[in-house]
Amino acid sequence: MVELNVIRKISATLDSVWAVLDDYGNLSWIPGADNVEVIGEGVGMTRRLHMPGLESPIDETLTAKDVANKSFSYTIPKNAVIPFDDYNATVTVTGDEDSATVNWFCSFDEGEVPEADAKTMIEGSYTMMLDALAAKLEA
Repeated sequence: MVELNVIRKISATLDSVWAVLDDYGNLSWIPGADNVEVIGEGVGMTRRLHMPGLESPIDETLTAKDVANKSFSYTIPKNAVIPFDDYNATVTVTGDEDSATVNWFCSFDEGEVPEADAKTMIEGSYTMMLDALAAKLEA
């Protein structure tokens, strides 16, 4: 089992960062995630990402949400884009009125992908998303 943790401090309030991340079905702040289909609501809902250049969408299912502690968890079933089994991620936001820290943690079975390559792939994805979140909120 591979574990990866990406932490990013954002110069925006805790509440403003959480407001964006808490809206699980809205990924308009992420480049390329223009077409997101929301299936269901609350824990158990799925956001289906139709990404440019990909034949199959990526499903991300919300498995837990803790508003008081500003965190949520989701899973991604194995697909052509995320070729890993048992992919689970938890996002937690901490901070105050001056800045927030986003902690994006995941664990997964890398399958046939070498562990270092798998980590690089996921870390790149998280970094891109956190860069987009910072760009939206720090402007």
